[in-house]
Amino acid sequence: MNLYEISEAVETAFNLAIDPETGEVNDDQLILLESLEMEKDRKIENIALLIKNYRADAAALKAEKDAFAKRQKQAENRAESLSRYLASALNGEKFSTDKCAINFRKTSKIVLNEGMTVYDIDTHFLRMKEPELDKQAIKQALADGIKVEGVHEEAGLSMTVI
Repeated sequence: MNLYEISEAVETAFNLAIDPETGEVNDDQLILLESLEMEKDRKIENIALLIKNYRADAAALKAEKDAFAKRQKQAENRAESLSRYLASALNGEKFSTDKCAINFRKTSKIVLNEGMTVYDIDTHFLRMKEPELDKQAIKQALADGIKVEGVHEEAGLSMTVI
């Protein structure tokens, strides 16, 4: 049985445990009620333990991902460093063997003049990022009694499994 089925069975057993007309207690229904409550507690505990296991797995996978990302960044940095070294040594000359070939092509890039910042450039030539809410500032303003048009705070519940 899942939690919903257990809850429905508990409600049914509770309704049948006491006769509404006579007030008589049905011992069989009370025993069933106790057993359903124990099953419900066991089910909740098992689900909570699954949550803990999945969170531990997620943390371990994140640690592994971070370790791989670090190794990836190191390999990329080494390759870039060796590329700069080789480009400097070859000074634009082509190089070729049966196993590799090195060619150079002309490139160009846009660079800000010394002493200039992006704020000195015509906005027509700038890319602007989409604005986003500063939720912490809004929450603080609402807590301070300041009305912020266009937003509201919603209460919720946050479950912690430890």
